[in-house]
Amino acid sequence: MVTPAGALADPAMRIGARAIDNFINLFVYFVFAFIVAVALGGGIFVSLVLTLLLIFGWEFGWLSAKQATPGKLLLGQKVIGENGSEITNEIAFIRAAVWTGPWILGALFWPLGFLGWLAVVGGSTVLLFTDKVKHQSVMDKLSKTVVVSTK
Repeated sequence: MVTPAGALADPAMRIGARAIDNFINLFVYFVFAFIVAVALGGGIFVSLVLTLLLIFGWEFGWLSAKQATPGKLLLGQKVIGENGSEITNEIAFIRAAVWTGPWILGALFWPLGFLGWLAVVGGSTVLLFTDKVKHQSVMDKLSKTVVVSTK
């Protein structure tokens, strides 16, 4: 499908962009968590929650400023509204909350967080390949967005 802003991004390339973002997030997570844990004298729970909030801020900040995460930028993709408009801060917030919410929930109640994460990741993967019209993930459907190719 072609949107007012261009062709939809290939589902496999979207998964590649998320893999790049996850690699960056894990690096940030371990470095920041280590620094916070050392500064707090081993406060693992506080370190975990602060780190996950940092990852939420990272996702939200990139989407707000560039309409894309670093992985999407590297692979030539951006997030737009279903009508072709630029995304608002509210939409960026929803996307970041849907992605990082289960992680944060997992820090508080790990079984629920894991199930939430599984629903978002598993549901998104299935939807990317079965939604033949818009290739929307869970985040896209909840925020009424699509991801387009910029190349």
